[in-house]
This record gives sequence, C-alpha cells and structure tokens, in this order.
Amino acid sequence: MSRTTTIALAEPVLWHDQHLREIALRPPTFAEYMELGEPYAEGYARSGIYFRNVDYPTVREYAQRLMVDQDKVHALSLLGLADSRKVRDAILDFFREPEASEPSPTASSSGSAGMPGQSSV
Repeated sequence: MSRTTTIALAEPVLWHDQHLREIALRPPTFAEYMELGEPYAEGYARSGIYFRNVDYPTVREYAQRLMVDQDKVHALSLLGLADSRKVRDAILDFFREPEASEPSPTASSSGSAGMPGQSSV
C-alpha cells in the first residue's frame, strides 16, 4: 500500500504555461533506499547534545526521484524557500520511525516462568 504525500505550494510555480500548485511524492523503494541511503545523519556530541544533520544533496535526489509527475521534476528548481522546506520535510517524513503502538492486553495468564499456559507446580 503506497502512501503518497501531496504538498500544497504556498507560491504556485509557472511551468510550461501552467501553474503548478502542488507536488505529489511517493515513498522510496528498497532499491532507491539502498542506493541513496538515509537523507540525514544523527548522533550525540561528546557533551550529550543530540544533533541531526540533513544531507541536502540526498534530499534533492530523493525529491527528483520520488516526484509522481516526472514531467515536472525540473520545476523543483523554481520553488521558493518556504516550499523547498515543505518538500524537504516531506522527504524526511518518509524516513521517520512510526510511532510505537501500545501492546494489546492479552487475556491469557502466565506462570512464574513468564510463559503463557505454563505453571510452576
């Protein structure tokens, strides 16, 4: 199941006599991910401060590859700063970890060894 992301542009771009008002991006494939890798690096400084460094050339490459309408891929170069940041954020969103869901409670009880259905008798 594909999760296409559509970005409404704050400033429409004129592209071949048409106003481009939104950009749709598809999720990256395994092959693209293996070739390009993560679009950022993250870690902790010696002082313990967390940091994330965005790899902008990789973000640009993903944006060009993931744009659904490949006929308009060159219009990316015409985007203003605010819309460029929206595209960057949409690309990075594909790589964010999904929020963990709470484990569902089970009706089974566990014995002293912690294995369901076993008792220590």
